[in-house]
Amino acid sequence: MAAVASTASGGGLKVFTADEVAKHNTFGDLWLIVDNKVYDVSKFANVHPGGKHILLDVPNNDATEYFYAFHATDVLDKYHKKLCIGTVEGKTEQIYEPKQKAKGGKKLDVATAPAEQLLKEHPLLCRTPFGEPASMKRFYASPYHNETHLRFRLGCREFFHEMLPEAEELEESQDYIPNEIWEEFGKTGMFACSIGVTAMPAVKKLGLPLPGGIKPEEFDFFHEQILHEEAARILPPSFLDGIFAGFNIGLPPIMNFYHGPDKMEMIANILLGKKKVALAITGPEAGSDVANHQCIAKFSEDKKTFTVRGLKKWITGGCQADYFVTAVRTGKPGLKGISMLLIKREDGNVLTKQLSTSYGKTAATALVQFEDAKVPVEGRLMGVKKGDELNKGFQCIMLNFNHERWMICANALGMQRVVVSDCLQWLTQRKAFGRPLSDQPVLRFKFGQMVAALESLQSYMDHVTYQMKVYYDRVMSDPKTWKTRDYLAGEIGLLKYQTTRVSTLLADNGCQIFGGRAVTRTGMGKKMERFNRMYKISSIYGGSEEIMADLGVRQALREWTPEDKLKAKL
Repeated sequence: MAAVASTASGGGLKVFTADEVAKHNTFGDLWLIVDNKVYDVSKFANVHPGGKHILLDVPNNDATEYFYAFHATDVLDKYHKKLCIGTVEGKTEQIYEPKQKAKGGKKLDVATAPAEQLLKEHPLLCRTPFGEPASMKRFYASPYHNETHLRFRLGCREFFHEMLPEAEELEESQDYIPNEIWEEFGKTGMFACSIGVTAMPAVKKLGLPLPGGIKPEEFDFFHEQILHEEAARILPPSFLDGIFAGFNIGLPPIMNFYHGPDKMEMIANILLGKKKVALAITGPEAGSDVANHQCIAKFSEDKKTFTVRGLKKWITGGCQADYFVTAVRTGKPGLKGISMLLIKREDGNVLTKQLSTSYGKTAATALVQFEDAKVPVEGRLMGVKKGDELNKGFQCIMLNFNHERWMICANALGMQRVVVSDCLQWLTQRKAFGRPLSDQPVLRFKFGQMVAALESLQSYMDHVTYQMKVYYDRVMSDPKTWKTRDYLAGEIGLLKYQTTRVSTLLADNGCQIFGGRAVTRTGMGKKMERFNRMYKISSIYGGSEEIMADLGVRQALREWTPEDKLKAKL
């Protein structure tokens, strides 16, 4: 039977009967049906990863069930435009509509489109149950979020999706992130947003745009949390930390504790992606034991120059960094002998070597060697109070940890939601013993554990973010009373502990759900494999999870006054 003369609505595709498609079942002339679409795979069969013979064995040329059992939907996105030649007459069932770049069509503007329309129609929204936080679901209400958070999230998601092909290519090739990408993140306001509310004055001064068209005065801690979630949700981990990690933990100390004459120029260049910074705290001799670091900075006889000698290890972004915010020992052993020093690569005798980690090279994780680097004393020491910086570095380190640990939690949350979404898709697509995996009670239980843990953690994260917002507002209104009251360190420590424990649960259960694909870097389980390979990193850096749990308890005990102990009741 010849092809039906009519065309499918919206695209000019021909309409074929199922019988017509079935006639094309030989090498060199092979058509297959996926959903209600017809694909000419005559040439593609020769490069099909599973071999060409398997394509000839599809009953009636309808490969829908086989396709979704072994492929992710991004395969359709990749090949639809090139291979799709029509639709099937009378067949309307469709599991997935391939994403296509619109031609002249009107794209939804996240800055101006009605919020309800964005929630209903935006193509990048995940329609899998639990694939989005509750604040992104229609008919749900949030006490923390408003319309600007919706627009901001979708603006970030669009940007990161556009960046994804280059990021994946760099991850695969193990190359460093080129300067053009750094500057793209800078001029679009992504770097400023990842630092948070303290960067908004610079945003105004530099005239930077913000995702979703929001204004600097609308930006709060939840916008920053959203950016970290979205970046980790979409970008591969080595690229993610290569572009953001060193920046996010290295720039705040410069903004808060650096008093050099070039401070404002330095901040602007880093925010615009023209210069790069890394935080150099951890050494081979000490990690969480911050007070035991042995990188030495000695005064010259005239007290005008430091000679810095020592090593720093596992420094994210270090191989590309221009500036190193460095913990050095300038005094006696212990925490009272540590100073923070800004060391520039141009000072000389600063060497960086690539470390081979689970990440890959794109994170630029470095062993940093200071081989008698000569660093000026004036303007380079960092501290809370100008003129009182020497041996006061430990306080700077501790104050910087809160934001770093909170950011790690937001990143982990973004990755976790992808894992939960992918696991549910796999449960419904994959069949075993003639039934979908979702028909197996034991796997539904495992998935239920994952969802309950994830949604509980999201609520905990939002709660802590709100407390950070309130604390910041208090500091801004009454700095003398509030600036030294670091009552959130323990809470953030417990949040980080709980975050990494949830990651462990998701890695364990997700691996059992995906089976062999959870340890395969390509295909349906590639994101699960990536998570499985990377999740332990966040339980180590920024403070190991055991120390985080202990920190939360110690702070609670320290703040439990004798008077309150006497009043304690069951």
